[in-house]
Amino acid sequence: MRRCTDRFDRSDACGSTPRTVLALLLAFMALALGAGETRGDGPRPNEKDFPDGWRVEPYIPGERLTYRVSWKGIKAGAATIEVDRKIKKFRGVECYLLRTTTRSSDFISTFYEVDDEATSLVSVKDLRPLKFQKRLHEGSHRAHQVIYFDRRRKRITYYKRRAGAFKKRREFKDADDDVFD
Repeated sequence: MRRCTDRFDRSDACGSTPRTVLALLLAFMALALGAGETRGDGPRPNEKDFPDGWRVEPYIPGERLTYRVSWKGIKAGAATIEVDRKIKKFRGVECYLLRTTTRSSDFISTFYEVDDEATSLVSVKDLRPLKFQKRLHEGSHRAHQVIYFDRRRKRITYYKRRAGAFKKRREFKDADDDVFD
């Protein structure tokens, strides 16, 4: 019997299953911007529809990137990263709503369904985070987490959903300014 000696070894000797590997693959593909093929979901936007200086703006409202995820030649699912078309207000601050979604294909879902979504609210003015929310559905695993960033009070508060309600899990007081960058 082979022993697992490398913590990055993803073989059966380390206890990983193909489902775990697939879930990790889908999660990393959703976050890696350059790791997939871009597919247009409609007409291409006209340059005159964007505000002046749009090329230097980090986020363009309505921008959407969709990646097809495959594993060993099998269509495993899709990952999307998008910026909501409308500027939102959160605690009186104008912000972008950034959303990533990862979904397994119908075929893969028969073995291991993945339906994940993460959203972030970041300030339009300085791109600092205000709120992060993650909802995971991977096989039988479910998780729902929310993190609030309060720069004025130098606090970061982490909530996790348990038994149908959000409960505060941790609060970081006197958070360093570098955390918010």
